[in-house]
Amino acid sequence: HIRIPNATVFKSRIVNYSTNDERRFMFDVGVASDTDLAPAVSLAENILIALPFVIKEPAPAVWIDAVADSSITLRLTAWIEQHETSFAAARGEAIRKVLGAFDGACISMPEPTYRLLFPEGSPTGETTSAVMASSPTVPASMPIGDDTIQIDVEAHLEHSLEAIVDGERAATDVDDLLTAAAPKE
Repeated sequence: HIRIPNATVFKSRIVNYSTNDERRFMFDVGVASDTDLAPAVSLAENILIALPFVIKEPAPAVWIDAVADSSITLRLTAWIEQHETSFAAARGEAIRKVLGAFDGACISMPEPTYRLLFPEGSPTGETTSAVMASSPTVPASMPIGDDTIQIDVEAHLEHSLEAIVDGERAATDVDDLLTAAAPKE
């Protein structure tokens, strides 16, 4: 239960995610700075379009969002019917499928490399140009794009929570301000 003071309601912007059946999920994917971006954007968009739980209108979208030191960020968005599909599971499955497709297309994820400079050589006695540290890589044995595994994106959990909330609302003697019959703006 959340209690919101009237002053907060009157003075704030309130986002109601449950009014509409459609809901947009969004996530970012970083690609290496030497990536050919047009094919990467096209591949990501095609993966989102092909997902069975993504609705056709509004259409999924992918764009180049930012350039960083060692990566370029792509922003991906798609819409689902949130009462049929779990928002979190759909977003997670979309991320998994895009990463798998990028791996299959040899589109590299950014791997930042750092050079550590020591004023008088490294603590191990190596020269400063030989001391390098980089981010860990994904082991070759880890199947990122395994299409044999399908993640359930049905809205089971959300339906369970709705049933609990409906039961609590029915069991109270207090006027329900969230009823469908309540006055609307």
